Amino acid sequence: MGLHSIRAEPMRTPKKLKIAETQARFIAVDWESLGYNITRCHTFNVTICYHYYNANNQTKADCLDMDPKAPRHVVGNLPPNTNVSLKMILTNPEGRKESDETIIQTDEDVPGPVPSQSMKATPFEDRIFLYWKEPLEPNGIITQYEISYSGIRSFDPSVPLLRPPLIVSLPWNTSHHVFNQLHPGTTYQFIIRASTEYDGSEAFLNETATTITVLLKPAQAKGAPISAYQIVVEELNPHRTRREASSVDCYQVPVSFHASSGGSPYYFAAELPPGNLPEPSPFTVGDNKTYHGFWNPPLAPRKNYNIYFQAVSSVEKETKTQCLRLATKEVLCSEDLD
Repeated sequence: MGLHSIRAEPMRTPKKLKIAETQARFIAVDWESLGYNITRCHTFNVTICYHYYNANNQTKADCLDMDPKAPRHVVGNLPPNTNVSLKMILTNPEGRKESDETIIQTDEDVPGPVPSQSMKATPFEDRIFLYWKEPLEPNGIITQYEISYSGIRSFDPSVPLLRPPLIVSLPWNTSHHVFNQLHPGTTYQFIIRASTEYDGSEAFLNETATTITVLLKPAQAKGAPISAYQIVVEELNPHRTRREASSVDCYQVPVSFHASSGGSPYYFAAELPPGNLPEPSPFTVGDNKTYHGFWNPPLAPRKNYNIYFQAVSSVEKETKTQCLRLATKEVLCSEDLD
């Protein structure tokens, strides 16, 4: 007489499903170890399903198959400052059990750029009236606008053009400003930056026409020590399809600046060993130096960029990369005074 194991539908879903970590673009979920007393079968599947409404009020939904033996899984490619509904489904050949939905809000993030097409400037003899609209991707609640401006060329040789830019901070509900006491016959460049309460905005420290200085913070090792840090520069080309705003796909393939001229939308400006970053330190993108074989060339004054910071961990043959967008460098407007 043959003996067969008895299988039944799962007793229940894991009772200790909890949110382990919430960031702007991902949510990490923990659950208890799945023993036979829960699964009722040695063959079973774990799935996390989620849905949310995007900025256009369209619903986005997906289900992800998990590694049943892993105590944590990351749901990525999420939009910032958004309520996300998650539930777990435990399935074996005899049936399935679903958990209750858990609703969690992703964190705020660095706002996207103010749309350049919304910028309107009206010049007068010694002042400029500037108008703009909120970023298409606010990624949170806008708290203020910061506008830096400087003269970049002039018919008057006595006008100082090499001074650091002047900066004006304006309230969240501002959409226009008058810049007074400007030099006649001078072309001015304006850079406008929106801010949210996201503390990552502190990563931006300083900006010139060809550089941007950001604050690099040591990453927390997740299961494996950090083997390298990478600074990635992504050119925002209006004629090229941009990555989705919610994407957190890291740049896995190292591409140098010279190789990027072949059509790559990004390049590695630097690679740093973890020992070079024992504590938060400023780093200037565009300083014209070389880091571990990657040239960090000056940025083009008339181009727009995203700056990413990546932390790479390697265990045996598996490599994992964490990435974070630190800043966006956007040249929004240049205007001549008559």
